[in-house]
Amino acid sequence: TKHGRTTVDTNDGLQDEKIGIDYGLTQAKVFADSVGLNVVIPGSSAAGIPGLDSGHWALAPMYAIGFKPGFWHLTAEWDIASRVFTDGGIAQFRTELEIGAPVLRHLHLAGKLFFVRSARLGAYNDLRDHGELYNLLRAGIEAKYRVTDGLEPFVAYEDYIAGMGGHASQRFTLGIEIKY
Repeated sequence: TKHGRTTVDTNDGLQDEKIGIDYGLTQAKVFADSVGLNVVIPGSSAAGIPGLDSGHWALAPMYAIGFKPGFWHLTAEWDIASRVFTDGGIAQFRTELEIGAPVLRHLHLAGKLFFVRSARLGAYNDLRDHGELYNLLRAGIEAKYRVTDGLEPFVAYEDYIAGMGGHASQRFTLGIEIKY
């Protein structure tokens, strides 16, 4: 830091929650792709230090492709998406690459890279938009446990590699993925 002091802040609570629907376009043995639309529901506030998420509603159309090449039971998934905040201040380009493999019968481990680039949609940048305005590259690991074909609880850890933003630099996430 500039004056030789380090400040550490922590925060906990709900992140913004995402709910959506995917439609499979191609479902083959080694390749699959889909299109989807997610709705981001504000579950937090950007007012905390560090902010847990944006605290604003958003729409997020996406395209995903997945590969299962057949060696080492490896899987790869690449998501390409945008996120447009409904208050009209910010839009984002987002992409995530995940590569993983099963380590036990129901346990899957993966490494992840996430990139986001934000753009102002108008000249006016309200203070409320600061939770939406971030550009970063984040790396992480994720463990999923398949309870059934449609239910997979997961835990993930992520940390910044580069970029800027008002969000927590390190984050632990607990969640449930439901497929039907």
